[in-house]
Amino acid sequence: MSLLQQLKDYRRTLFYTVLMLVLLSNLTMFYSVKSAKVMFYWAFYFSLLGVICDFHWLKKRHWWVIAPIALLGASDLIWFAWIYIGNPDFDEYNGYLNAGKRLILAAIIGYYLLSVVSRYHEISRSVIRVTLILTFIVASGVGIYQHLYIPGRVDFFLGRATNAAYDYSILSAALIFLLVYENINRKTMFCSLLIFAVSYYIIFQTGTRNVMATYPLLIIFVGIVKLRHLGFKPLIFVVLCITAVATLSYQQVIKPKFDATRSEFSRYESTNGNVDGSLTSRLAMWNIGINLITDHPLGNSLEQRWSYAQEYVKEHNADKSGLPYIQKVHLHNEVIEIASLLGVQGAMVLLFYYFSLLGFAYYTRNPPLFAVMMGLIVCGLTDVLLLSREQAIMLNLLIISLVLWHNDRLPSSDRE
Repeated sequence: MSLLQQLKDYRRTLFYTVLMLVLLSNLTMFYSVKSAKVMFYWAFYFSLLGVICDFHWLKKRHWWVIAPIALLGASDLIWFAWIYIGNPDFDEYNGYLNAGKRLILAAIIGYYLLSVVSRYHEISRSVIRVTLILTFIVASGVGIYQHLYIPGRVDFFLGRATNAAYDYSILSAALIFLLVYENINRKTMFCSLLIFAVSYYIIFQTGTRNVMATYPLLIIFVGIVKLRHLGFKPLIFVVLCITAVATLSYQQVIKPKFDATRSEFSRYESTNGNVDGSLTSRLAMWNIGINLITDHPLGNSLEQRWSYAQEYVKEHNADKSGLPYIQKVHLHNEVIEIASLLGVQGAMVLLFYYFSLLGFAYYTRNPPLFAVMMGLIVCGLTDVLLLSREQAIMLNLLIISLVLWHNDRLPSSDRE
């Protein structure tokens, strides 16, 4: 075997090593966050080696994938450096510092894979499809096991049922549209509807109201936008599945959640947001955050935000229920959270991340990626995903995986 052939084999091995680490990181996220993190970091190390040993310029269209991820990570790091370097409140475990680093690492992984994927796309597509199916099966198995044998809400051992619902719903939506897009026949339609029914039932067991309400709407919306040519039969089946799952879960899940939502709205209005509750606290946080952004649009430190929130509550005698979350967690809305700290300019970077990737998915006719971005935006209305260790890793690796899967389906002129 010639030296050139050996080098080619080495490069191929390196590419598939990184790809498998990326896919397995997402798979293990549903039962072992530690294992997922280890695989993510190893994927970065091998990607760095790949960039050094097998450097290729990225295609222009792929910059619409890598640039938003890198810019969002850079904005987190720049804010942290500007605010906290030389500040006595410097904390090496700051969430934005760590989220920024993870996003930069994900961008480097994506750069390497996308810069060389054109040589390996045929096998890559099959590997990605099979691994995503396996990921869904493993995640669903873990969810069913927790529902049957462990009291409480299903959380896939992540520690937070809401995070579990976001990850699982976005993965499920991506897989549904991946299967339907690849091959439209009775078998794939049946499998997709089965995935929807199983995933929707498990989502109900997480007890996450946002996802319970928006997941079927997301499936219908993406289907109408990206798969109109399939007609109305799939839509009818989806509606039937929604009806069946809702009927089975009405007494135990839907009615209690609906009653709790109405009660919390009334409580917020009658108490000016001073009484704790899942929804009342969110409304209180959003109100404080919007006022903070209005008064200080260029950004704040965490300590400045906390001081402002205390003064706001004291002055207005309102929204006290949001204080514990503002101090220890976040504002439970991605845009408000980013704008309250990184300023309006940080929020613009986040919106660029959202809509550049959403536009890329629409332009390249990639329904699974379109579903992921819509899910990310919708879930970000009531929580902060990209600051989370799990979501910062999983969602960006999933985005990269779906771009890799779809690469060879673009017109040849676009692949060049």
